Amino acid sequence: MPRSIWSGAISFGLVNVPVKLYSAVSRKTVRFNQLNSETGNRIAQKRVDPETGEEVPFDQIVKGFELTKDRYVIVTPDELDALDPERTRTVDIEDFVDLAEIDPIYYDHPYYLVPDKGSAKAYGLLLNAMEASGKVAIARVVLRSKEQLVAIRPAGDLLMMEQTQSFSGLYFVLNTGLIAVAIAFEQRHAPWQVWREHCSPLWLTYFGGAAAAGLTLLLVSTRNAGFGVLTFVAPIPFIIYASFKTAVARMQDHVAHLGRVNSMYLATIETLAQAIDAKDEVTHDHIRRVQRNAMRLARQLGITDDGEVRALEAASLLHDMGKLAVPEHILNKPDKLTPAEFDRMKEHAAIGADILSPIGFPFPVVPIVRHHHENWDGTGYPDGLKGPAIPIGARILSVVDCFDALTSDRPYRKALSTERAIQIIVDRSGVMYDPAVVAAFLHIKDELLEECESTSGQHAFDAIARARQTALEHSPLDSPAVTSAMVMMAGRLGRSIGGSRELASLCDSLHEQLASLRPGVTLVIFQHDPQLDALVAHHASGPHSEAIKELTIGVGLRLTGWVAAHRSTIVNSEAALDLGNLATKLQPTPQLCLSAHMAVGTEMVGALTAYSTVDRPFTANEVSLLEMLACLLAPIVRNDATARAVRREHEPGRLPAIEQVTPTRRALRAV
Repeated sequence: MPRSIWSGAISFGLVNVPVKLYSAVSRKTVRFNQLNSETGNRIAQKRVDPETGEEVPFDQIVKGFELTKDRYVIVTPDELDALDPERTRTVDIEDFVDLAEIDPIYYDHPYYLVPDKGSAKAYGLLLNAMEASGKVAIARVVLRSKEQLVAIRPAGDLLMMEQTQSFSGLYFVLNTGLIAVAIAFEQRHAPWQVWREHCSPLWLTYFGGAAAAGLTLLLVSTRNAGFGVLTFVAPIPFIIYASFKTAVARMQDHVAHLGRVNSMYLATIETLAQAIDAKDEVTHDHIRRVQRNAMRLARQLGITDDGEVRALEAASLLHDMGKLAVPEHILNKPDKLTPAEFDRMKEHAAIGADILSPIGFPFPVVPIVRHHHENWDGTGYPDGLKGPAIPIGARILSVVDCFDALTSDRPYRKALSTERAIQIIVDRSGVMYDPAVVAAFLHIKDELLEECESTSGQHAFDAIARARQTALEHSPLDSPAVTSAMVMMAGRLGRSIGGSRELASLCDSLHEQLASLRPGVTLVIFQHDPQLDALVAHHASGPHSEAIKELTIGVGLRLTGWVAAHRSTIVNSEAALDLGNLATKLQPTPQLCLSAHMAVGTEMVGALTAYSTVDRPFTANEVSLLEMLACLLAPIVRNDATARAVRREHEPGRLPAIEQVTPTRRALRAV
């Protein structure tokens, strides 16, 4: 028979029934013994005095409380029992209630009360009376040093004592649990996650109400308690309700604040996305389509974490943020990129992450933006991450980004069919893309096919056409009247170009004739150097020719670089914007700049630039002459550049210095 927890008594009125308390729950655990691995013998744990080295018998062991180091106060079991024996080992019955009033579902830990020696008759009378009347005793008892409210009910030939302390806990779990399950089904979230986030903070209110209710019942059920007790207990529920209402109001204010912050983040994201769309005419509306498809793919993969979903939603719009730092002549190039241009384009992933890092998004947007060009086999950029080390959002984004690029028209190729694009993605599964993401992508391909059919494939070309038409409609120059003097000047310049193939002398000849129209002009021929991706002033003629010669300007930078990159003409801009600090060192100081691009077909050749020391705007006739000269000079400049490259290959020399522009500085310039 199991050992009793303690021996005490059931007390009500003047009656005391001696009983023993037993636990009605049997707990079985697996216990391990320490054995000698060589002999298999059990190792005994002896009670040894550290000073004498002798084993201490059980009857000599007492309990002690350590006041200071090695100083103890010894307390015997009799002294512990003498503290409050009636409170520690007495079951005080407060009242009897109908058995039907207490639902057994609320019973907690059960105990048996067994009659002690000499109390069988009184115990039997109490048991029979409770069975006949259908009553349950409500009592107080100290268990594990805490006073508990218990219910005593007949159970066969014995009395069973049930703890009722967890009524409020069970009610709290059932009530909030069912609500959490309902919300989870509606929002497609995990029930445990919903309960932990929204319901768990409410436990104090439930237990506070339960404590107030228990105290009220206890006081009312006490024979000597008067009605006045209720006047002190009644305000407690109202206080709890007021505290709960205040807490809910604060929570609502907090939620409203988070909503406003979230709206601000979304507005920021939308603004940045519009900036990207405005920058990249070729991939117009690309990021919007990518966002829609990325969210579809995330749902298919079963991603329910709110932070991951929001991060992917924002990163889908901002993944090309770094393109703000890529020159427009590369973004909008109507041909395939050269290796140097592609290396420049690859910088946009890291630059985009750097631009977004200071914003402090409340969800992981930056890692997705940085790593959306990583490959599953580790051959991607910028960090060469491999496999699961790549954020799941970046893996999703890389697949939908590729699909949209393949199914969109580009200036250098027509859009691929959706079937061909899907086949390319499948072929790259396990190499560039996560196989699990590709498999989920195939499940939503029908939705993607419907969207592709409903959207036009001419967005890129339409945007370019509109931009070109707008530029023509808003040209700052009116169509000039062609005068006989201009025709004669054009003829002389044309004969000069046709009669000479040596650029240095040709530049001097052209300058001499242009100076008759505009004194104080310096004519500069900038040649494109693919190795440097820059324009180099190899030939110049005029007042400042020696200072400007060998000046190097990056493609897309300053005025001349922008002209070459965009194949446009810049008229009457400040010369200092092109020459930089050099302009302040030249006397007389150059005032205005006129620059026209030189190209042969789709190949960038360079730019023809004129700097004027006279603060008088270039006329439409002068602009027309320079554009004509640039067109005629382009083949000669290309041949000269080819010959120069051959000579440099056979006789390597020191290359012209070009300003070193880091990705961050380039991003700031572009913005």
